[in-house]
Amino acid sequence: MLKEEPKWMAICDPPKLGSGSSKRSIPNTKEAGDEGADWNERPGGRKAAKRRVKEKANNSVIDSFITQLNELNSYNTNMNKLFKDFIVTVKEEKLRR
Repeated sequence: MLKEEPKWMAICDPPKLGSGSSKRSIPNTKEAGDEGADWNERPGGRKAAKRRVKEKANNSVIDSFITQLNELNSYNTNMNKLFKDFIVTVKEEKLRR
């Protein structure tokens, strides 16, 4: 048979280099169409994608809460100032009488 000829042995059964699986080997060169692909990292899984979505949602909720809290704080500061002014005017009127 042809597959047993020495000429075809190199093509049919290439010698294995190393002990790793050929599926998971990292290619040394990038192909022309894969210039933007990063071969060194695995793509993210479903759990990681869900975690990123939850973190973004939590961050947006926290940001909106902080802005509302800051608005409330400034409103409270203004009310305190007005209340102090009111107390001062009431004391002045009592002194006038």
